[in-house]
Amino acid sequence: MASEPNSDTLANTVAERMRLDIIAAGLTDGDLFTTETEVTRRYGVSRNIAREAVSQLRSLGILVSRQGKGLLIGRADPVGLLARSLPFHGNGPEDQKHLAQWRYVLEIGSIELAVACASEEQIDRLAQLAREYDEMGSRDHSEEEDNAVELAFHSLILQMTGNPLIAGMHQLLVTYFGSPTRRRDVEVDDRPRTAWQHQAIAEAIRQRDAEQARVILRQHLQSMYHLMQAFATP
Repeated sequence: MASEPNSDTLANTVAERMRLDIIAAGLTDGDLFTTETEVTRRYGVSRNIAREAVSQLRSLGILVSRQGKGLLIGRADPVGLLARSLPFHGNGPEDQKHLAQWRYVLEIGSIELAVACASEEQIDRLAQLAREYDEMGSRDHSEEEDNAVELAFHSLILQMTGNPLIAGMHQLLVTYFGSPTRRRDVEVDDRPRTAWQHQAIAEAIRQRDAEQARVILRQHLQSMYHLMQAFATP
C-alpha cells in the first residue's frame, strides 16, 4: 500500500485526536482504550500511520501495550520526559538564561509550601547542610564537595514540599547546573554571605516563617540568577 502524503503530519494529527478522545472519555491509568487494529478503522488511516500515532503516545507514557488486552492508558511521567529531553534543550545564551529563570521561579514559588510541610527531621538535615557548607570554608575542599553540599541544600528545600513533581523538576535543574563548567553561583568572596544565608533560611523554616524564608532565599538566588545570566552572555 502506498504511504499517505505528509505521513508525519497525519500521524501527529491522529495522535492528537487519540489524546483528545482519551481525555473526553475520562479514561485513567489502566483503563482499556482500544487496539492498534481498531485505531486504523476508527481514524481511517493505514496500519503504518496508526502504528506511528500509537508509538508517539507510548513514548509519552499515555498508552501502554498489553498482550491479549490491547492499548491501555498509562501513567505519564512528566519529570522523566523532561529528564530525557532537557540535555537536548540547547546550550545557547538564551537557553542558559531561561533555565536559570526557571530554577529561580521554581524555588521562590515553592518556599511557602516547604515551610508549611517540612518535617522536623528535614529541618534538622537542612541546618546540618548549612553548617557543613560553613565549615568547608575553613578547610581545603574540592569544587565537587562544594557543589554537592550546595545542591543538596536546595534539593532538600524542594523535597520539603512533599510534591514529587516539584522535587523532581528541581533535581533536573540542579543536575543541569551542577557541573563546574555550568555553575558559578558562589564566588569565593561571597562564601561568608552564602553560608549565613543558608543558616538563616534553615532557621526561618524552623520558625515556620515563610516570609522571612522567602526574603532570604530571594537574596540568595539572585546571585545565582545574575551570574547565570552573565555566564549566558556571549
